[in-house]
Amino acid sequence: MRLGIVQQIIQLLQKSLKKLSPEEYYELLISIKGIGPWTVENFLIFSGNNTDICPANDLGLKKGIKIIYKLKDLPSDEEVYTIAEKWRPYRSIASRYIWEVVDQKINLT
Repeated sequence: MRLGIVQQIIQLLQKSLKKLSPEEYYELLISIKGIGPWTVENFLIFSGNNTDICPANDLGLKKGIKIIYKLKDLPSDEEVYTIAEKWRPYRSIASRYIWEVVDQKINLT
């Protein structure tokens, strides 16, 4: 009997969370102790139709940008945001392709 109530609460939460914007999700999740920007941004990228999330503090994304843009050093978060601005409204999708450059060790020279 108790499990049924828990399942109903979870279903209710899932329905109400679907109505949140990515910004509202971010604020809600970041307020939970132990969950930081990297976790929230990756959750948003992989959990639905969030095509414009820029995980600027992600090391893999920074490594990929360094390779693609032939940078001497890893870019700062601010530099990632500046570079990623031209990818709007598809920064999540661009990030996934850039991660593949790193994961697959694609040589762009």
